[in-house]
Amino acid sequence: AKSGKTITVPDDMTGSPTYSLELARQIEKLIFTGKPGLYHTANRGCCSRYEWANKICALAGIKADIKPIKSASLTSKAPRPLYSALRNYNLEQGIGDSMKGWEDALTEYIINDL
Repeated sequence: AKSGKTITVPDDMTGSPTYSLELARQIEKLIFTGKPGLYHTANRGCCSRYEWANKICALAGIKADIKPIKSASLTSKAPRPLYSALRNYNLEQGIGDSMKGWEDALTEYIINDL
Protein backbone atom coordinates (compact mmCIF):
# COMPACT_ATOMS: atom_id res chain seq x y z
CA ALA A 1 0.00 0.00 0.00
CA LYS A 2 2.84 2.39 0.82
CA SER A 3 4.39 1.80 -2.60
CA GLY A 4 1.38 3.34 -4.31
CA LYS A 5 0.60 0.22 -6.31
CA THR A 6 -3.02 -0.78 -6.74
CA ILE A 7 -4.09 -3.50 -4.32
CA THR A 8 -6.89 -5.87 -5.27
CA VAL A 9 -8.85 -7.42 -2.44
CA PRO A 10 -11.97 -9.61 -2.49
CA ASP A 11 -15.14 -7.82 -1.43
CA ASP A 12 -17.21 -11.02 -1.28
CA MET A 13 -15.17 -12.89 1.36
CA THR A 14 -16.33 -12.18 4.90
CA GLY A 15 -14.59 -13.25 8.09
CA SER A 16 -13.70 -12.28 11.64
CA PRO A 17 -10.27 -10.63 11.73
CA THR A 18 -8.52 -11.47 14.98
CA TYR A 19 -5.60 -9.79 16.75
CA SER A 20 -3.19 -12.56 17.80
CA LEU A 21 -2.25 -10.84 21.08
CA GLU A 22 -5.89 -10.67 22.13
CA LEU A 23 -6.37 -14.30 21.09
CA ALA A 24 -3.40 -15.25 23.28
CA ARG A 25 -4.94 -13.39 26.22
CA GLN A 26 -8.17 -15.35 25.82
CA ILE A 27 -6.34 -18.66 25.55
CA GLU A 28 -4.54 -17.85 28.80
CA LYS A 29 -7.87 -17.11 30.51
CA LEU A 30 -9.30 -20.39 29.22
CA ILE A 31 -6.31 -22.38 30.46
CA PHE A 32 -6.71 -21.03 33.98
CA THR A 33 -10.47 -21.69 34.10
CA GLY A 34 -9.91 -25.42 33.75
CA LYS A 35 -13.03 -25.62 31.55
CA PRO A 36 -12.34 -28.07 28.73
CA GLY A 37 -14.06 -27.83 25.39
CA LEU A 38 -13.92 -26.45 21.90
CA TYR A 39 -13.93 -22.65 21.74
CA HIS A 40 -14.14 -20.32 18.79
CA THR A 41 -12.21 -17.27 19.83
CA ALA A 42 -12.18 -14.37 17.40
CA ASN A 43 -12.61 -10.64 17.63
CA ARG A 44 -16.30 -9.76 17.52
CA GLY A 45 -18.00 -8.73 14.33
CA CYS A 46 -17.11 -9.41 10.75
CA CYS A 47 -16.13 -7.63 7.57
CA SER A 48 -15.10 -8.33 4.02
CA ARG A 49 -11.42 -8.51 3.21
CA TYR A 50 -11.94 -5.33 1.19
CA GLU A 51 -13.41 -3.51 4.19
CA TRP A 52 -10.56 -4.80 6.34
CA ALA A 53 -7.87 -3.60 3.91
CA ASN A 54 -9.47 -0.16 3.74
CA LYS A 55 -9.63 0.08 7.54
CA ILE A 56 -5.99 -1.00 7.91
CA CYS A 57 -4.82 1.70 5.50
CA ALA A 58 -7.04 4.35 7.05
CA LEU A 59 -5.79 3.63 10.58
CA ALA A 60 -2.17 3.49 9.41
CA GLY A 61 -2.55 6.80 7.59
CA ILE A 62 -1.78 5.26 4.22
CA LYS A 63 -3.55 6.64 1.16
CA ALA A 64 -3.97 3.45 -0.83
CA ASP A 65 -5.51 2.52 -4.14
CA ILE A 66 -7.60 -0.50 -3.12
CA LYS A 67 -9.82 -2.07 -5.76
CA PRO A 68 -12.51 -4.62 -4.93
CA ILE A 69 -12.52 -7.91 -6.83
CA LYS A 70 -14.54 -11.10 -6.63
CA SER A 71 -12.90 -14.10 -5.01
CA ALA A 72 -13.64 -16.24 -8.08
CA SER A 73 -10.93 -14.27 -9.90
CA LEU A 74 -8.26 -15.41 -7.40
CA THR A 75 -6.00 -18.32 -8.15
CA SER A 76 -5.57 -20.23 -4.93
CA LYS A 77 -4.44 -23.80 -4.33
CA ALA A 78 -6.83 -24.09 -1.39
CA PRO A 79 -10.51 -23.22 -1.73
CA ARG A 80 -11.67 -20.55 0.70
CA PRO A 81 -15.23 -20.10 1.96
CA LEU A 82 -16.98 -16.83 1.13
CA TYR A 83 -18.32 -16.57 4.68
CA SER A 84 -16.14 -17.66 7.59
CA ALA A 85 -17.20 -15.30 10.38
CA LEU A 86 -17.16 -16.83 13.85
CA ARG A 87 -19.30 -16.36 16.91
CA ASN A 88 -17.67 -17.02 20.25
CA TYR A 89 -20.70 -18.91 21.60
CA ASN A 90 -18.86 -21.37 23.88
CA LEU A 91 -16.60 -18.59 25.09
CA GLU A 92 -19.68 -16.47 25.90
CA GLN A 93 -21.25 -19.36 27.81
CA GLY A 94 -18.05 -20.55 29.50
CA ILE A 95 -16.16 -17.50 30.75
CA GLY A 96 -17.82 -14.55 29.05
CA ASP A 97 -16.72 -13.09 25.76
CA SER A 98 -14.40 -10.19 26.48
CA MET A 99 -12.98 -10.10 22.95
CA LYS A 100 -13.00 -6.64 21.42
CA GLY A 101 -14.70 -5.81 18.17
CA TRP A 102 -12.38 -6.34 15.19
CA GLU A 103 -12.09 -2.58 14.54
CA ASP A 104 -11.01 -1.82 18.12
CA ALA A 105 -8.54 -4.72 18.06
CA LEU A 106 -7.11 -3.53 14.74
CA THR A 107 -6.72 -0.03 16.15
CA GLU A 108 -4.86 -1.44 19.17
CA TYR A 109 -2.58 -3.43 16.88
CA ILE A 110 -1.74 -0.45 14.67
CA ILE A 111 -1.09 1.83 17.65
CA ASN A 112 1.03 -0.67 19.59
CA ASP A 113 2.70 -2.91 17.04
CA LEU A 114 3.38 -0.89 13.91
